[in-house]
Amino acid sequence: MEIIREPNDLPAPVKAGMTKSKFRSALATFCGVLVALGAIEIAMRPFSFQIIHGKKYEMRQYLEGTSVSHYFRADPVSRWYRDTGNDMIMGAENLLLVGDSYLTARSIPDHATMGSLIETRSRTEGNPLNVVQCDFSSGTAATYAGFADLLVTTWKPKRVVVLLNDTDLGEEVFKASTEYRLKFSPTGAPQIYKYVEHRNNYKIRLEENSALLQTLHPRWNLIFTNTSKSSFPRHKINKDANALLGKIPKASVTLLKQAYGEKLIVIFFPEMRMDRHSEPGESELQLEKECALADIPFASCRNEFVKLRQNFIYVHGFHNTVPGDAHLNEKGHLVMAEIIWKLLNSLNKGSKTAQKISAGDQR
Repeated sequence: MEIIREPNDLPAPVKAGMTKSKFRSALATFCGVLVALGAIEIAMRPFSFQIIHGKKYEMRQYLEGTSVSHYFRADPVSRWYRDTGNDMIMGAENLLLVGDSYLTARSIPDHATMGSLIETRSRTEGNPLNVVQCDFSSGTAATYAGFADLLVTTWKPKRVVVLLNDTDLGEEVFKASTEYRLKFSPTGAPQIYKYVEHRNNYKIRLEENSALLQTLHPRWNLIFTNTSKSSFPRHKINKDANALLGKIPKASVTLLKQAYGEKLIVIFFPEMRMDRHSEPGESELQLEKECALADIPFASCRNEFVKLRQNFIYVHGFHNTVPGDAHLNEKGHLVMAEIIWKLLNSLNKGSKTAQKISAGDQR
């Protein structure tokens, strides 16, 4: 028997789209995520955030250790310099330290940076210095030479100490050097050229105002990319550039000598991790030779770094990194400050023999 239903007995048609209950559920989930992100942002700010107030800049991080570091500007529009935590003394000589992210030292308290240690010791011993730490993340000799006029004009230093490491003598000078990069003229003479990096300013401003993004971004880079200057690059360079790698030490010395003249001192510090060889490489030996030929005071930190590693004391790394890996820790800064101080004292005695002894003592 066939049953005929009245219109009122038929099931209601299903409406397309989201029902009110589903919309409310989705909205509640979205709001919950926003509240959670806001709570994480607030919780992260004491540990990982940068705060800019005019000429002052404070950086908090826990990517390598846990620290608060400070930076300052010489004027409202100049570049940032790493703070030593000490006041400048009017009339004292200025000593300029120039280097890469190892000098940025975001993982080190102000008073434990090599510049602060040198500055404090000079004042304790009655020969006060104002130490200016000028850092260029991913900088190389080309970068330091390119900014020489600005730095010398601004600070009028008596001496300029340039810090170089393994990656300053490798392919980074062609591929990743900050703002200025090395090239060779048709005659083979070393030159620098201005490199303009295209940056997403909106992304930069967004990250500057978010502790959460500042925390996640470097971790993303560590996991998925190889952006750290402290690691040897895995990408290949072209054959022409590869053939020029052996010329980098001499080219670096030439550019730095032209830029800083008689003020120049070169300090080399190796990437002394757990799996690195104790003996100096060919590029390091060539760098020392070229400095000697150019009459540039030179010292290497290798011997001291090796001695410490043999006693299971690492100048790289922190409690939350791979042992012996990452940037220089407080011990590393202390060792470098001692070596720089020793070389400065020998130079102040005024003999070229002292310069040679200081360089040779490090071997």
